[in-house]
Amino acid sequence: GVASGSSREAAKRILPAFLWTTSGALALSLLVHFFAEPLVALFYQRGAFAQADATATAQVLRWQSLGMMPMVAGMILAQGFLGLRMIRFLLLLSIIRILIRWLALELFLDQWSLEGLGMAYTFTEAIALVLAALLFLRRLPPKAPTTSTPSPA
Repeated sequence: GVASGSSREAAKRILPAFLWTTSGALALSLLVHFFAEPLVALFYQRGAFAQADATATAQVLRWQSLGMMPMVAGMILAQGFLGLRMIRFLLLLSIIRILIRWLALELFLDQWSLEGLGMAYTFTEAIALVLAALLFLRRLPPKAPTTSTPSPA
């Protein structure tokens, strides 16, 4: 299990699952990005909403979907921070996320309107992921030196 061995070894053991999960999230987010309008029409419109409403929803979804992979990766890293007992960092990251989102909304809404909502979400998730990944890598203990068996002389 993850509890046995060092946190660096545990991180190394779960890396393949992390990469598979984030790759899957990236693939899904790209599909949603490129097919936002038909997906919104298929799942939400169904005659209950006007075409303009479906188009507006697709505009937001198209860009917001690109934030899925960093959001998924961040959720996985959050479990690692919990394992390292770094709850204060998670709280600080939440506050930083709020500030980044506010700044991103200020920057993106005026220029890109509804698409700016999705862009602000993606921007926030990407920045939060970079911050979390950098700190997570720094907090892992250094690699243990390998002991070699002395060769007979």
